[in-house]
Amino acid sequence: MPSQTTEKAFENAIVNHLINGGGYQLGNPANFNRELALDKTVLLHFIQTSQLQAWQKLSEIHGETVEQKFIDRLCQELNLRGMLNVLRYGITDYGVRFKLAFFKPASGLNPDTLALYEQNILTVTQQVHYSTRNQNSVDLLLSINGLPVATVELKNQFTRQDVENAKRQYGSDRDNQELLFQFKRGALVHFAVDPDEAWMTTRIDGGNTRFLALIVDEAHSSQGGETSKKIKEVLTITDLSRAAQEESRSDGNTDENEEDSIRKSMLARGKQPNLSFFAFTATPKAKTLEVFGHLNTQGQPEPFHLYSMRQAIEEGFILDVLQNYTTYKTYFKLTKAIEGDPQIHKQKASRAIARFLSLHPHNLAKKTEIMVEHFRQCVMHKIGGKAKAMLVTASRPHVVRYKDEFDNYLKKQGYEDIKALVAFTTFTDRETGILYTESDINGFGERELPEKFETVEYQLLIVADKYQTGFDQPLLHTMYVDKKLSGVKAVQTLSRLNRLYPGKEDTFILDFANEEQEIVEAFQPYYEQTILASTTNPNRLYDLKSRLEGYQIIWSNEVDAFAKVFFKPPQKTSHQDHSQLHALVDPSVERFKSLSEEQQDEFKNTLGTFIRLYAFLAQIMPFADEDLEKFYAFGRLLQTKLPKRLQSEVFKLKDEVGLEYYRLQKIREGRIVLQKDTESALPPITEAGISREKETQAKLSEIIDILNNRFGTDFTDADKYFFSQIEEELVQNESLSQQAKSNSIQNFKYGFEDIFLTTLIERMEDNQDIFTKIIDDQEFGKAVKEWMLRKVYDRLIQ
Repeated sequence: MPSQTTEKAFENAIVNHLINGGGYQLGNPANFNRELALDKTVLLHFIQTSQLQAWQKLSEIHGETVEQKFIDRLCQELNLRGMLNVLRYGITDYGVRFKLAFFKPASGLNPDTLALYEQNILTVTQQVHYSTRNQNSVDLLLSINGLPVATVELKNQFTRQDVENAKRQYGSDRDNQELLFQFKRGALVHFAVDPDEAWMTTRIDGGNTRFLALIVDEAHSSQGGETSKKIKEVLTITDLSRAAQEESRSDGNTDENEEDSIRKSMLARGKQPNLSFFAFTATPKAKTLEVFGHLNTQGQPEPFHLYSMRQAIEEGFILDVLQNYTTYKTYFKLTKAIEGDPQIHKQKASRAIARFLSLHPHNLAKKTEIMVEHFRQCVMHKIGGKAKAMLVTASRPHVVRYKDEFDNYLKKQGYEDIKALVAFTTFTDRETGILYTESDINGFGERELPEKFETVEYQLLIVADKYQTGFDQPLLHTMYVDKKLSGVKAVQTLSRLNRLYPGKEDTFILDFANEEQEIVEAFQPYYEQTILASTTNPNRLYDLKSRLEGYQIIWSNEVDAFAKVFFKPPQKTSHQDHSQLHALVDPSVERFKSLSEEQQDEFKNTLGTFIRLYAFLAQIMPFADEDLEKFYAFGRLLQTKLPKRLQSEVFKLKDEVGLEYYRLQKIREGRIVLQKDTESALPPITEAGISREKETQAKLSEIIDILNNRFGTDFTDADKYFFSQIEEELVQNESLSQQAKSNSIQNFKYGFEDIFLTTLIERMEDNQDIFTKIIDDQEFGKAVKEWMLRKVYDRLIQ
C-alpha cells in the first residue's frame, strides 16, 4: 500500500497544516505526564515567560519547591473547578494570581494585552500515551500552554476503517477514569475524524457516549456562497470511471484544462448524491425553503418536518412575545423657520426631516421618560428583580443619543438602580466627524458585553442591528422598539424575549414605530406552516446577464481570457496568475468609471443581484451553464475592484425646520392575536437590480406640509395663538423667572405645573376646544405641559 494512503499520512497531513498555517508547535509526546494529564515542560515555560513577576513572587514564598507547589495547586483547582473554568479565570496560589491562557482582546487598542495573547503556546502532539495502566495512545492531542483541550482519533477508508470505528473506539477503549478523558477535568472535546466526516463529543461515557456531527453553518445566510461550495468540493464523490480519470490526471498522465475545472466548479455548487444538508430554523426565508425544502404535491417547497411557533408556545418551550404589546404613535407639526423657500431634493429632504424629528432632543427625552418610568414601575421587579430590557433603535447615532438621554434622565431623577449599556459597530458620525466605539462608551471590550449585561449591575441594552438576532439572554423581559421592523427581521428581533427562565412568566413590548397590523403580517407566516408560493425562475439569471452586458462594461472576450487563468488546474498555476487576473479585470473597471453616477449605481446593484442569485440558484438548477459560471467568477472579482464613490454630504437641517408641536400618544395595548390553523406562503425571490432613486425637486414648505398631513394634529391658527399667549404670560411671570435661574428643569417643573394650570384656566374662554382637549386627553395634556415647560424654561435661562 502506498504510504500516502495510510492513516499515518492522514495524521501527518493534519499536523503539517496546523503547524504551517494554524500557529501550532509540534509537541513532544514524551513530555506528557500521564498522572497529571498535562505537559509540565510547556506549562512551566509559559508561566515563567509570560508572568515572570508573579513567578518570582511565588518563588520567594515556596523557594526550591515552587514548581512542584505550583503544579500541585493547579491540579487541585483542575479537580475542583474543571479545565474550562481554570482556562478562563486562572488560579491563585498564596495570593499570587496566574493566568493559564490569554484570550484574544476585543480590539488592538492595548498592545500589552495583545502581546500577552501572542505568548500562548498551541501544541499538536502525535501518538500521546495517556494511560497509567497500559500503553494506549490517542492519535492527536491539541493543547494550550501544556493543558489538553482536544483529543482526535483518526481513521482512513483506505485502511478499511472510517469515523464510525473512531466513535466506537472512544466508547469502548477510552476509559473515562483516565484523567485525560475525565469529564470537566480532562480535555474539553473529543473528535472522531476520517477524510469525509468529523464528529465530536464533550463526554466520554462508555456505551452511552453520544457524538454530534459538526455543524457547517447557519441555515439562512451562508449555504449559497463560496464557503459552502468549497465544503462540497472537498466532500463530493464521483463515479468510479470519473474517479479513475481524476486520479490519472493527478499523476500527470492526462492534461486537465480550464473546461474541466469549470465543470468541477459547477458540480460542486449543485446537489450531491452523497451529501445531506439539514437546516434547522424557526424563521425560514424563501431561499432557505427553496434550497432545503421538500416539494409537496403542488410542487411547492415546504419543510420536511414542522415544529411550529404555535406548538412550541402551547407546549411551554418558548414564551409568546405578543401577549403584552403596546404601541405608541408620534404626532408632530413642523414649521419652516427661514424666510426663503428653497428648491431641494425631495427624497433626501424627507429623510433628513424624519431624521431631524427622530433625533430631536424633545422626541428622545419624551420616549426616554416613558421607557425609564415604565421599566421602574412595571418591569424591574419581574423575574425576582432580575428582569432586563432592550431598546432597539433605528441607527447607530440613535444609540449614542439615547444613551446620553438615558444617563441624563437617570441622573436628574436620582435613579441609581438602572444602568444602560450599548451595542453597535464602530462608526464615524457623518455630521460631527466624531468616532464612536462601543467599548469607549461602555468602558470595557465588546466580547465582555454579554457577561457584563447578565450581572445585576446593568438592566438596559441599547442596540442598533447588533444583538437583534442570535442574542440569547433569558433575563430579557421587555423590549422597547423605536425602529421600523418587518418580515423575518421583526420576528427574529422580538423573539429575543421568548427564552424561558425560572420565574419568567410573561414578556412586554412597547413599540414607538410599528403598528399592530404590521407585526401581525410579520409573525403570521411563521406561526404555523410555512411554504413557498412558487420557485425562483432560473431564466432570471439570463435576464440579469443581458442587462449587465447592455452597459458594455463586461466584454465576453475578456471573460473568456479571465476564465483560462482563473480555472487553471492546480498543477498548472503560476505566480503570474494573480497579476494576470487583475490585468483582465481592470479594463472593465476603467469603462465603469465613464458611466454616470446613476448608471454606476444601477450597474453595481444589478451585478450584486446576479452574483447573489447565481450562488443561490446554482444549488438547485436542473442544468449547468459554463458561460454563467465564467461570468459569475469574473463578476465576483470585478465587484471587489469597482471604485467606491464617496457618499454625498448628509443633507443637513439646522435652522431651516423647527418642531412646532409634538405629541406622543398610546394607541393600543394588550395581546396581538395571530390566526390559528392557517398555512402561510412566502413569495419567491423577485428583486432583480435596483434602480437609483430618481431625484425630484420640491419646495421645503411643500415637504413640510406633506409630513404634517401624515403625522400632524389639526391645530388651527387660533390654537397656535392660544399657545403663544400662554407661553408669553408664563415667561413674564416673575416667580417662574426666579425659580428658573436657581433650579434645574426637574426642580423647576414643580413650581411650573401649578402656575401653568392657573394660567390655562384663566384663559380657557379664549379657546374652549383646546382647553377641553388638554384637560380631557391626559396624554395630550401631559405632552402640552412638558412641551411648554421646556420652551418656557429655555427662554428664562437664556
